[in-house]
Amino acid sequence: MTRSRGFSLLELAVAVAAIGILAVTLLNRLHYYQEAAEKADMEYTVVSLKSVLRLRMSTMLVEGHAQEFSTLALQNPIDWLEEKPRNYRGVVASRTGAPMQPGSWYFDSDARTLVYVVDRSEHFQPDSEGQKRVRLRVTTLRNQPGSTSDNGVARTSDSVTLSLIEPYKWF
Repeated sequence: MTRSRGFSLLELAVAVAAIGILAVTLLNRLHYYQEAAEKADMEYTVVSLKSVLRLRMSTMLVEGHAQEFSTLALQNPIDWLEEKPRNYRGVVASRTGAPMQPGSWYFDSDARTLVYVVDRSEHFQPDSEGQKRVRLRVTTLRNQPGSTSDNGVARTSDSVTLSLIEPYKWF
């Protein structure tokens, strides 16, 4: 009758090494997917802001206040949302120079820009100032005198858009 002796030291070392390799691979994938989720959440907020901007412009147009579109460029876009993002930190003056928490939004009252500070930034390329952030601004698009829309009707009012200050590359 042979007696079972359990794992040999070599077998145990191979099993531990295999489990370690799997753990490192899974953690790497986990960080990748967390970063992808952060990017998707940030982009979802931007799409929501663009939609609510269009809705505000439509409401102003119906109410006969299309000439006031340019006032939207003076406002904080987050205030248009029914519910602020959970990671919104409020209005901050850029001259204070206070660092913001990664993974959060804030409105820079001096530059009138909405800023997202990237948290998981392994695949994010810094902006021209070397910072890992996405900056947006509400800008007024001025119509040229005598310009017409696609259907030939004269345009009488400006338009407003939420646009990137600087393109970003994430992944």
